[in-house]
Amino acid sequence: MKNSTGYIIELSKNRLHKLLEEPTEFASQREITYFSEPVPEFQVTNNNFICFLVHNGNIIMLAEGKRGYSAGTDLRQINLNRDTIYTFSKPVSLDFVINQVSNKFKRHIKKAHNENKIIPPATLIEIIGLLTNTEPKIKEIIAGYQKKDLKDFLINLSKDQREDLAFQKSAVGDALFFADIKRDELDDWEIPKNVDNNQPISYLSGLKSVRLKETDMIHHDLNNLPGFEIISRSSVESTVFDNGTVKLTVLMTDKKPLEEDMGVDLIYYNEFFKSFVMVQYKAMERGTNGPIYRLPNKQLEKEILAMDNILGKIPINKPMSVNDFRLFHNPFFLKLCSRLEFDPNSKEMMQGMYFPLDYWKVLENDNVIKGPRNGKGITYENTHKKFNNTDFRNLLVSGWIGTDATNSKYLESIIRQAVESGKRIIYAVKDRSEESDF
Repeated sequence: MKNSTGYIIELSKNRLHKLLEEPTEFASQREITYFSEPVPEFQVTNNNFICFLVHNGNIIMLAEGKRGYSAGTDLRQINLNRDTIYTFSKPVSLDFVINQVSNKFKRHIKKAHNENKIIPPATLIEIIGLLTNTEPKIKEIIAGYQKKDLKDFLINLSKDQREDLAFQKSAVGDALFFADIKRDELDDWEIPKNVDNNQPISYLSGLKSVRLKETDMIHHDLNNLPGFEIISRSSVESTVFDNGTVKLTVLMTDKKPLEEDMGVDLIYYNEFFKSFVMVQYKAMERGTNGPIYRLPNKQLEKEILAMDNILGKIPINKPMSVNDFRLFHNPFFLKLCSRLEFDPNSKEMMQGMYFPLDYWKVLENDNVIKGPRNGKGITYENTHKKFNNTDFRNLLVSGWIGTDATNSKYLESIIRQAVESGKRIIYAVKDRSEESDF
């Protein structure tokens, strides 16, 4: 709703009668029936928008519209979804709406009525709020439009796209949890624009609070992110959250997988302890007795080789201060998650099990994970040792795990190259100081 556009359609007597006619038998057999109305050429950023149908100066109906084909020179069709049409119980005068809205919105409505017909998002919110006083069902109707659009979007995604979005969302949610920042921003996700079939989709691009362009730094209205402030942008897809005590920078690039470089999905940097912690996410599948992650897995083997390659270049340093002390040298972890469908409007964390890489290598060769037929699979019951979300967070934020300051400098150069190369990565920086080194 925050970024939706509105459009005013003036209907003549004949066109109104045509709209009210029952669809033909042929048309009624289709999944969706549309009423097409030719209007002056226009451009909108979101192809699904809310249409106010006006007759004799009165708003009489509401419907979801889409920009259709050209209808002739300087003309464009708007396709109204007949299934979404809502008829007002009592017509509302457009002049009444103009007189009642705040002064800063009056000119937008007048311009929409007399010239280009388009209602900007903020003005649309004002109108909906006003109309709700006389038509309480309007908010429910519009929420229904949005749920339908989201459902259609999810149906058209491939299995890989849905799974990728689910794990991106989990990684961003985990980063917020680690930084002790509420995940309220994650329960209001919108469909990203210009999504290509079977191409990776950035989860960040669907968050209202982090709506980004791929190349240009933009300024964002912060009203839809209560209690936080987005304080910086970069040319990669990124945002910085600030709750007054902690800053969290989240960067995401979206071109190629990162497995060949570092073998991880989430890179978390604790500015206070100068420490990197890196996590590879893996989905468990549905087994006879519950979720299971079956081994061997060739993709995971490649990712672990990438991790080992980096570990081989990191020296083991003697801690020079209490902030440099770590329980163990290895900063790599795996997180197994029960397979979940992408639920964009949920702010719940994805439950799972964290394993240090060194422990994983022992576990995958232990007889405890063998089944009756000698097949290998890791479950919640046979792991013996694991960290849950809270366990892992406590170790991370307290500086017990991750790289020390010296090795972090080495990893910084690798991560910079990965970000600049445009490869898939979610990179989160927790910063308690005024400015992050990154």
